[in-house]
Amino acid sequence: MITIHYRAANDFDLQASRRDRGSLVRNLTTVSLPASAVAFGFAYGIWRSFSVASAVGISLLASSWSNLSFFRKLRGYEHLKTDPMAVEVLTAIAAVQLIEAAPDSLPQDLDRVFAKSTTQ
Repeated sequence: MITIHYRAANDFDLQASRRDRGSLVRNLTTVSLPASAVAFGFAYGIWRSFSVASAVGISLLASSWSNLSFFRKLRGYEHLKTDPMAVEVLTAIAAVQLIEAAPDSLPQDLDRVFAKSTTQ
C-alpha cells in the first residue's frame, strides 16, 4: 500500500538539497581561486603573455558564477518552510512478504555460466 501526503519543508530537506557542497566561501577559496591561479600561471608559462594568461584565468574564475547562482537558489528555497504543500512524502508498506530460499545448486550453476562466458 502506498500513501501520499504533503508537508512543509524542514531544515533537513533544505540541507539535503545542498548535497554536501560546502559553503560559498569555502568553494571559492579552495577550488575556484586556486584553479584559476594555476591556470593563469600555466598559460603565462606557455605563451609568455599577460593578456592571454589573464583571459584563461578569468574564464576559469567565471566558474564561480555557478557557485553564486547555486547558493542564491538555495537561499530562495527558504520560503518552502512556510508552504504546507512543499514536500511530497510517499509511504510504502508491504502487504505481503514473499521469501524464497535459493536452490542449493545456485553457486555451481553460476560457476558454469561464468566459465562459458569467459571462454568464448
